Amino acid sequence: MKKIYYLTLLFICAFVFESNAQYYYSLSSIPGNPGGLNTDSEYPSGGGLAAGWSVILSGSNSAPTWSSTESIPFSFNFNGSPVTSYKVSSSGVLTFNTSASTVPSYTNATIPNASIPDQSVLVWGIQGIGSNDNIVTKTFGSTGSQQHWIFFSSYDGGGSWSYWSIVLEEGSDKIYIVDQRHSTSANPQITAGIQIDGSTAIMVSGSPNLGNLAGTDPTDADNYYYEFIQGTPAAVDMAMTTLTVAPTVQAGATSITGTVTSNSSNNITSIDISWNDGTGANSETFSVNMNFGDTYNFTHGTALTTVAGQTYNVDVTVTAAGDADPSNDMLSASISAVSAIVPRIVVGEEKTGEWCGWCPRGAVALAEMALSNPDDFIGIAVHNGDGMAVSAYDGNIGAYIPGGYPGGGVDRVLDGDPSDFLNMYNTRKSNVAPASVTASGTYDANTISVDITANFVGALSGDYRLAAVLLEDSVVGAGQANYYSGGGAGQLAMPNIGSMPNYDFATGPQTVNPYYHDHVAIALGNNQINGTSGSLPSSVSDGDSETYTYTFSRNPSWNVDKIHVVGMLVHGTTGEILNAGKGNVIDINTVDVVEDITSDFDVNVYPNPSNGLTNLYIDVEQSGSIGITILNILGEIVYQTQTNDVKAGNYTASIDLTNEANGIYLAYVTINDLQKTVRINLNK
Repeated sequence: MKKIYYLTLLFICAFVFESNAQYYYSLSSIPGNPGGLNTDSEYPSGGGLAAGWSVILSGSNSAPTWSSTESIPFSFNFNGSPVTSYKVSSSGVLTFNTSASTVPSYTNATIPNASIPDQSVLVWGIQGIGSNDNIVTKTFGSTGSQQHWIFFSSYDGGGSWSYWSIVLEEGSDKIYIVDQRHSTSANPQITAGIQIDGSTAIMVSGSPNLGNLAGTDPTDADNYYYEFIQGTPAAVDMAMTTLTVAPTVQAGATSITGTVTSNSSNNITSIDISWNDGTGANSETFSVNMNFGDTYNFTHGTALTTVAGQTYNVDVTVTAAGDADPSNDMLSASISAVSAIVPRIVVGEEKTGEWCGWCPRGAVALAEMALSNPDDFIGIAVHNGDGMAVSAYDGNIGAYIPGGYPGGGVDRVLDGDPSDFLNMYNTRKSNVAPASVTASGTYDANTISVDITANFVGALSGDYRLAAVLLEDSVVGAGQANYYSGGGAGQLAMPNIGSMPNYDFATGPQTVNPYYHDHVAIALGNNQINGTSGSLPSSVSDGDSETYTYTFSRNPSWNVDKIHVVGMLVHGTTGEILNAGKGNVIDINTVDVVEDITSDFDVNVYPNPSNGLTNLYIDVEQSGSIGITILNILGEIVYQTQTNDVKAGNYTASIDLTNEANGIYLAYVTINDLQKTVRINLNK
């Protein structure tokens, strides 16, 4: 799956235009359902599917079968002519020619094809052979712009379950084919398109072996769709499709970059791209050779000069002579130059499972990254199909790391094999972060409470969130499958780090038991992979500090001494992780006032919580020296002072922590040979 940072994005990614047909189509390039009307999760009928869906053809169809004839619940035109009803085959063919008797077979082919009725829409090649395989329908939206969904729920696609839909849209007469959800072991090879008659068809590129783009997520977060539009494209229609400049940049020259798409039936040889930050337009002419559906990635020759701490609102426009649709010519971006460069922490997520014999490769990759990049790489093992799986995490990670197991990805922008973690890390490491992120937590007998804090060095606006994940090391499962056993698949061994240091999988058994898993995601904050909506304001400024608290019910099987908390600054729509931090959780009872040796003096903190400036009020009963040492949650000294010859009585020490991140700090106060500890809660 291609994932880049989208400031704004039109749905057009790729087009195919057939001169002898009456439709052209586009493939969406960002996840979701067309129009966002259908928000129902994708489950089997009677097995979790939302209410309101009607079954028109049940499963267990060993031979291809037609459904009942159904009425379209609004006026609709196919290829310019009104149609009022349709029927659907268990082989994935919807036809408006309801008098057709021969059912298309389960073996798909290219179109046009004599076995396909005229006036048909195809996801040909899926099979309704299982008992759970139902075709269901539901209508969404308001009168005038409704969508009628024909949903192939839990159909067979290449050996396992596969979900697809055909959608009819009122008003526009558009037809959509939606690629929705698939088992990791599914391998659909379908023919997607429209057959108008025996000699005219529009077939999606890749058919009859078109595979899935969507992953396992039951929501629309990883859905893609093909949009079929009646008519022919305009002679000239250029669209500004994507801006790829980051929302936060280092002060200086910032390149304006993006992608334009030709929706034109004419060949386009020249375009003008201009940007304007309010001080005047900067235009450049680009020589191109673009046919319908072609894209062009550009870097504007004039850079935007940014000043630290300033924000720039930039409009970027593409034009061509005779452009028929100016509405899609411009995109806008907000670009903030950071006031400081903060450490950039890259997050690597690995899809794994004890059932997966190749997944030790992913565990080794995470261990190698922990050894080589301990300070700026955070590894997370997202389990599937075993006792360590967190359903909300497992069910959504496929939107960012598609494909099989093991799978790896960084910052939910790049994905590949876990062995590519270092290359992916190097690609992301240089990105400028808009904020530093810290994570800290405390626990009691029943709960774990964590604070995720972002300290901003640049302005940011939009749907950004703070997310939290609890990790545990040395988790023992039921045994790890190991296809590297015997050495036939090559050598694979752990580095000298972690809970299985130097373990050699090639000499190990086919099931390694006991096996100690590290970096295991054991809980997801509010079960939200991209963080809780509203965990950050819609707009933040340079210098702002924002904290969000997540509370987890403590599982008695967790070993709190092995638990870490990961905090992430995430784009709520794209899922991109902009920065992250990692910390420990500590017993809340150990951070209250502790009488370490005696009670010969008292210490109080006010204000507490503090905005950074606070006071320690010390009741000194015997003259002597006072030492104050303050540690952060990682045990690092952030403040230290020594005062001699303090007389008995009341003593006040003013503490300045304004340069420190929000979180819990421990102040150790020593008078002569006596010590007390108090907690300071910093919340700026």
